[in-house]
Amino acid sequence: MTTLDFAITMTNIRDEYVEQAEEWKTPKFGRSMIYVKVASIFLMVGLLGALLFRGKNQDGLMGPLSVSAEELGMEEYTFGVALPKVIYGDDNIVIMYDFRGIFVYDLSEEKLVGYADFRPINMTMIQGDDPTFVEASVDGKYVKFYNSNQRYLYNVSLNELESVDDYTEIDDVFIPCSIDTVSYNDPNSLSMDYETYQVNDGSFVAVILDYDFAAGAEMIRYKNMHLIRESEDGKQEYIIFQ
Repeated sequence: MTTLDFAITMTNIRDEYVEQAEEWKTPKFGRSMIYVKVASIFLMVGLLGALLFRGKNQDGLMGPLSVSAEELGMEEYTFGVALPKVIYGDDNIVIMYDFRGIFVYDLSEEKLVGYADFRPINMTMIQGDDPTFVEASVDGKYVKFYNSNQRYLYNVSLNELESVDDYTEIDDVFIPCSIDTVSYNDPNSLSMDYETYQVNDGSFVAVILDYDFAAGAEMIRYKNMHLIRESEDGKQEYIIFQ
């Protein structure tokens, strides 16, 4: 709903109830109920406007990062479902994805700086029939994700998402990033339970669950996912969704 549509709707509602208020001859109690109903309608319209505004950038475009890392962190993780897969990494950012969407984590700022949500566009199937395929470019600037019916291009630095008919415009500059995994018995493996990736800058990263399975007192949530990175500067652990 645009600002113009919103204004027209508000005007129509106002005129309608002004005319009805002049025509209706109701007792004091009846008029009070009418006022309550009118107030309720204005409140609902206001809330709708607030929801439409939320998640938009200054250009009025709906941005993919529409929720905070804290909100994502409270979402339930079902044990046994694949953890986010790393598709790009350097000394600045790590790009991952799972069935919920694409996550961009900034290592220097130690926070989530990008998120493209798969759920509103019905692309959560990353396995099975007609899965969503996800590819990062070798420079970490773009991420393609597509299935047989839909194609999207995610601009990492701008945190912007675009629906495209094809990728011909970027085919000349989009070189797919190839990430190697490390076997569990390799000296560079960061965990015996979770997959380790060697990323573009030569460092090693892994997404793990920081959760006391023996206690089992709390539901496993995305906030329990941590990122471990080992480079020449040593090993560091990051909380992805906080």
